[in-house]
Amino acid sequence: MQMTPAKSSNIVDRFYTVFASVYIASSMGWATVILLGNTSNEGANSVFRNTWLVLYALNILFYVLKPIKIYRADLLPLFFVGLVVLSTGWSLQREQTLTYGGALAFNVLFCMHLSKFWSREEFLRRILDIITFSCVAGVTLWLLGWDNVRYVDVHDRLTVLGTEPLRGFFYHKIIAGLYSVFALMIALVTQAGLKRTLYCSILLVFLLLSGSSSALALLLVGLGGMYMYRGMIHARLTFEAAHLAMLVILVALITLAYAFLGEILEALGRDPTLTGRTLLWSWGLEVARQRPWFGWGYSGYLGSDEASRVARNIMEFRTYEVPHFHNSYIQMFVDIGLVGLLMVLMVPLLALKKYYIILRTGYDRNAFLFVSILFTFLVSAFFVHVFYKHNDFSAVFIFSAYFLSCVEYNQSKK
Repeated sequence: MQMTPAKSSNIVDRFYTVFASVYIASSMGWATVILLGNTSNEGANSVFRNTWLVLYALNILFYVLKPIKIYRADLLPLFFVGLVVLSTGWSLQREQTLTYGGALAFNVLFCMHLSKFWSREEFLRRILDIITFSCVAGVTLWLLGWDNVRYVDVHDRLTVLGTEPLRGFFYHKIIAGLYSVFALMIALVTQAGLKRTLYCSILLVFLLLSGSSSALALLLVGLGGMYMYRGMIHARLTFEAAHLAMLVILVALITLAYAFLGEILEALGRDPTLTGRTLLWSWGLEVARQRPWFGWGYSGYLGSDEASRVARNIMEFRTYEVPHFHNSYIQMFVDIGLVGLLMVLMVPLLALKKYYIILRTGYDRNAFLFVSILFTFLVSAFFVHVFYKHNDFSAVFIFSAYFLSCVEYNQSKK
């Protein structure tokens, strides 16, 4: 009589593993690439939306089948999504804010549930496998001529290998490159011998085929961060001292890069505005100052009539619909103001501190990877919109990292 519940639970666990893997893959771009391709229509959009609604419904179902207890340490992300949803009240595009804010809320609930059933090691291992498989499948189908895995570059730029940019099963070439960087970092730490060589070779080739200069730069940031963290942990620096040292090093590197900015941009094939990024940043900061405390509503400004009016006065954006400000900090400042931006920063920074404290008590390769990847996320946020898009793996990783960092604290309170 006692075997049935255990057997049933085991089946639920197996189904949950499949569901969670599909959810993560979809957040990376599988749903976008397969269902929408490079040109979407209303029918494809409808299927895409319904697919995510099914994933949300399954998430709720697993909450019923595998109930969890919510601890005080889990509440910060929930307060954040509460603010996001509340921003519907002052948003310029209320329907969009409510829709996207609701999607982000489901993503956070998914991450909280996931952290109670997957260990840090399993989470990182599955990310490595999903990203690597996505890269292999993307290159294979690209060679076979499937158009959906190509990246359509409006500037017609080629990669350093002389090929057209490839996004694979990721929704954008920058994201394709960035996630390849994260997987490569995981492979370097968790794999060994021929297996590590194979993983790293696949990921590096895909990174080059993506054609993302930002991702190449962030590869250096990620590897440099790993090297610096090893040194600071070995030196037994406190969290505050270590990150003050990091800040000094970053400022020095930025100053050095600025001194050679012309040569660097020429080598990367970029213009002085970083393909319009500096113009977007200036616009975003000006808009944010108009509503500094609570912003314009989550995803409520860009795409609005007010934003279109401003864009018509900027020559570079008259024929280009700006999706975001290409800077996560500015984007969140615009969307949910300084109050929301503070909460945005607290989530990864608190997780980073907890993992760093774990490392000071003894080497833990999983904690080391979380520290290194979170650091790379925080740097990448200056150039890429990674905080916090709805249905996006960047948000899934950061919130999962936070909830997983709380697990030991939660268990100690039982």
